[in-house]
Amino acid sequence: MRAIYKKELRTYLTSMTGYIFMAVLLAVASLYFVANCLIGGYPVFGVVLSSVYFVLLIVVPVLTMRSIAEEKRQKTDQLLLTAPVSIWKIVAGKYLAMFTVFLIPMAILCLYPLILLQFGSVSLPMAYTTILGYMLFGGCCLAIGLFLSAVTESQVIAAVLTFGALFFLNMSTGIANLIGAEGVLGQILSAVCIYQPFINFVQGIFDLTGVLYYLSVIALFLFLTIQLLYKKHGTYRASMSVFACVAAV
Repeated sequence: MRAIYKKELRTYLTSMTGYIFMAVLLAVASLYFVANCLIGGYPVFGVVLSSVYFVLLIVVPVLTMRSIAEEKRQKTDQLLLTAPVSIWKIVAGKYLAMFTVFLIPMAILCLYPLILLQFGSVSLPMAYTTILGYMLFGGCCLAIGLFLSAVTESQVIAAVLTFGALFFLNMSTGIANLIGAEGVLGQILSAVCIYQPFINFVQGIFDLTGVLYYLSVIALFLFLTIQLLYKKHGTYRASMSVFACVAAV
């Protein structure tokens, strides 16, 4: 897993993909920070991250689209699947590499409440609770993007699918209200909304239920990714067995 992690992290940091992701996220967050907190004089840092949550819908597909789709396009996924490494370690290594790239701008954003503190009174626990929620929210989006990258071998299709899925999962509560969904349908649409738990973190509430919700979603989509690759691995091994039998005959 360590080798996969290092390889993936090196790929992100030696190409434009990782830097585009970090630059866009930091640029938009910094713009809102300056406008709302420094110029506007609003001392609540949570309003910044609650305003830029939509950025992840745009930049996460950029980061995740190549993770497995590119491997499938170049047929290097067959080398990975037949390597002496467990499939769950491959998936975990790829996910941790993406999450590390995400943590770099988040580490920089952790300095912003301290900057704001120089100009007045700021609730640091509230600010860092929001940052924790944003990290969990982002990790959830990355897991979904990784799974959808395993669905196809086209990076473009993977990016479009990820954007569409994240948009729906963020707006499902609003969609339920818009169409007047009630009963089971309304409950389902509210339950799958991945933005809803983030609201408590923005308000400075350490929501253990929200933490468990995000960790469960991450675990679910990593599990689905592993199962998808296991299916691919089984199909590949079966085809190789048939080829070996034909060659022997």
